[in-house]
Amino acid sequence: QPQVTITVHDKNGNKADCIASARVVDRMAPNLVCKPLVKFGLSFDGNENNIVKLDPEVLIDSVSDNCDAVSKLKLAVTPEQLTCEDVGITEVQIHATDEDGNVDFCSTTVLL
Repeated sequence: QPQVTITVHDKNGNKADCIASARVVDRMAPNLVCKPLVKFGLSFDGNENNIVKLDPEVLIDSVSDNCDAVSKLKLAVTPEQLTCEDVGITEVQIHATDEDGNVDFCSTTVLL
């Protein structure tokens, strides 16, 4: 933990210092903004395993955090994939989690 020096002065010009450990605690969630609508195509090749894996980064407009670099944030989407059974409109949720466990989420519409 980082050390900080605390200095106090009184009205008579006396001064005292002490050293203390400081711990920064991040309690602010990341800021996540989803795109309003994302369209995906699905090729039908006769195979029932046609799957679109959803990439959270494709579904968001922006993400930021007060302490962590964007590359350190964990992004997740629910559901993670869509299949032929999901053709049409599906609401999905994207979650951003920072290194301290703070979470923000947003929802978007996926058109398959």
